[in-house]
Amino acid sequence: VANFNTPAQLQGHITYSVECWFYEVSFSAGPDGVFGWTLSAPPSGDAGIFSAANIAADANDANNLNWTPAGAAPTLGAWHYGVLTYDGTTEKAYLDGVLSNSAVVNLHFAATNATGTVGNPSLFSYLIAIPATSASARYNGAIASLRVHTDALSAADVANNFAAGIGTV
Repeated sequence: VANFNTPAQLQGHITYSVECWFYEVSFSAGPDGVFGWTLSAPPSGDAGIFSAANIAADANDANNLNWTPAGAAPTLGAWHYGVLTYDGTTEKAYLDGVLSNSAVVNLHFAATNATGTVGNPSLFSYLIAIPATSASARYNGAIASLRVHTDALSAADVANNFAAGIGTV
């Protein structure tokens, strides 16, 4: 687990992408956070959490973005390549190189947490159960690669990175 202040380039209303090769052993009761931009539970409109469960992007409000079809989670016991992108208008979830779902949303990264403490949200706060007693947002699996970009990857970028395979990581 790495827990550090969100870089200034990733605060506010910006574009971003998160791409990750992940392998999940079991699902928890809630979203299985692979990567967290925020604290649990994210404030409304916050970019939230990249999840390997049925929710691809957990923003803790109407901005949640499910994997599709029908909110089906990625299969257990297999490596998957997941990507979330946000171009300032539309958030997209890709699974194994293919667009899974998208929504027009107004997302941001807060410069402070709910109590006004500067320096939150933190990155990588959900690689394991944080807090350890939480039954939701824990991640039981492995990560082979995780990259964060300050721009939205194109569909061609996602397809190319998937086609390059986990062995190139």
